Amino acid sequence: MLEAIWHAVNSTHVNRVRLVAGGGIENWDLGPSPLRELAYRLAGQGVEVEILVPEVVLSGLQDVGLHLLASLADHPEISLFATQASPQCGEGWLAAETISTPSTRWAYSDNTALEFGSSWSLTESPLISTDQGSPLSEPRKKLEPLDIRPVKVEQGDREIMVHHDLDGALQGFGERLWQKIALEHAAAGELLKEADDDLVSLRYSDRYLFTPLSVALLTEVVDGLREVSGRSRWAITTCEVVTADCRTHDNNPVKNRLWGDWRDTKARDAVLKGTLEYIGVDAKVSTGPLSKTEHSRFLEIGFRSGKLVKVRFDQGVTYWRSAYKNPSHQTYFDLFSEDVDAQSSRLAELNVAVEGWVMPTFLFVKTQ
Repeated sequence: MLEAIWHAVNSTHVNRVRLVAGGGIENWDLGPSPLRELAYRLAGQGVEVEILVPEVVLSGLQDVGLHLLASLADHPEISLFATQASPQCGEGWLAAETISTPSTRWAYSDNTALEFGSSWSLTESPLISTDQGSPLSEPRKKLEPLDIRPVKVEQGDREIMVHHDLDGALQGFGERLWQKIALEHAAAGELLKEADDDLVSLRYSDRYLFTPLSVALLTEVVDGLREVSGRSRWAITTCEVVTADCRTHDNNPVKNRLWGDWRDTKARDAVLKGTLEYIGVDAKVSTGPLSKTEHSRFLEIGFRSGKLVKVRFDQGVTYWRSAYKNPSHQTYFDLFSEDVDAQSSRLAELNVAVEGWVMPTFLFVKTQ
């Protein structure tokens, strides 16, 4: 459907598109959603975007999800509207339409295809499309950013937007990240430089650690934290990583690239553990089914004083991609190799450039 929308926009010069989110709110995960990326990409091309969301999301989403919705509404070309129910299109559920005459409309028979998560519009249900008829009538209830963004923000919370701020060599990425956090969140910065308060625990939870590049990025984040806070304060005995089992039923073929998915969970876990241990950090990796792994992606640092720094990533470390300028030979990675030591050292010392994606990402930093 994504390709069909772009084709309609480019071939008929449509300048307004409506996208629909629905399904079960409990399955929403806005950070990695194709809907969010599509909205930003269309808006970046000067196309006005309307996003319809069920009214119940304002009471059903956690703060991170509400912040991401509000950030969409902040964009001058993107508007959000509340609906009481997902609109239907014939016997299906409307997923998108051009706001034009005539209107091109796309629908699915399965309402779960509308869930605002990583699988929005990605379903085995048949795509229904028509060039007949008119678009929906104008939505009545527009949602302003202030209507969406959580009103009560606890002391110490901070939302930090990142786009191309950290672009550059992978080696040093972690230090750039923590320096930015320390600069924009004073309380976290104070804890990171407090010489008399050792770091004693570290936990990272991310259900999407499926690729070699994501493992290399996480390793850089951990190493950068140790460098910025000071090696003499590093009293962490084990870094705990929680993630999901590898996706074994993906329709995409395996690509032996840094951004390709492992299919073997045990192989991925061994390399993840080995890469962290290569830089001198003992690691424990815990995995489980994707459906039972927490949606939120966060890193939590515990200090000897009992204080905590918690960083929530809207997309985790997988937001950052291999830069286009990287030579092909530098991005090759054998996903079937059984040489864990060689793969671990390769990722720990990986020499590639990374960059932000087409849309910004957000970090939500909290101290307590």
